[in-house]
Amino acid sequence: MESIGVSADVVEQIFGLVLTQGSVHEILTALEAMNIADETFQEGLSEMRSVTQALESLGVPETHYRIDLMITRGLDYYTGTVYETQLTDYPQFGSVCSGGRYDNLVGYYTDEDLPGVGISIGLSRLFDQMRAEGLVKLGAQTPAQVLVVRFTDEQLPEALETAKMFRDYGIATEVYMAAEKFGKQLKYGNKKGIPYAAIIGASEAGEDQILIKNMETGDQAPMDIHEAIKLIKR
Repeated sequence: MESIGVSADVVEQIFGLVLTQGSVHEILTALEAMNIADETFQEGLSEMRSVTQALESLGVPETHYRIDLMITRGLDYYTGTVYETQLTDYPQFGSVCSGGRYDNLVGYYTDEDLPGVGISIGLSRLFDQMRAEGLVKLGAQTPAQVLVVRFTDEQLPEALETAKMFRDYGIATEVYMAAEKFGKQLKYGNKKGIPYAAIIGASEAGEDQILIKNMETGDQAPMDIHEAIKLIKR
């Protein structure tokens, strides 16, 4: 450490600081007893007292928060207290919500000196872990009841018109917008859990009919739009 200009005594003092353990009151008392005259240290200690006093005033029990001096976040970004949140019943999730104070952030965009504080939640990470623990039961990935598919680009207007008719009767409908391979379109519908496919084909188009396919059973039959609406709503 002396190679970077930090003496062994200072290193020992730093470790003594960050490794301080105990209750909120014990940690604050221990920090105060260190008699560190550094202005930044005293400012940080004062802020921690203010935060803990506010938590007490709000009626938050001390079992719900603690001081962890080993947390370090964005030294060039945050300007005050930083915090991380854990789910006590699922400590294996790690931090699920983090943030802090960043008074100087708006200075990048304006001449005004404005305070700032905020948090961010890792939703995708949290959701994945909740799903792995079985805390989230996944259903269909879409509210759509019908997927309208077609064979050619020229059939797009008819596909859109068919979708509108379904929607006019309160049936949530999705149109596969690219005239890709038929199997790929149906695979997309299966992956999203859409129960019916409305297939716009050359023969059906000439007879004002569409082919309705039950995506679960594989059963399919040609019918007019009104028969299809009755089937799907039933």
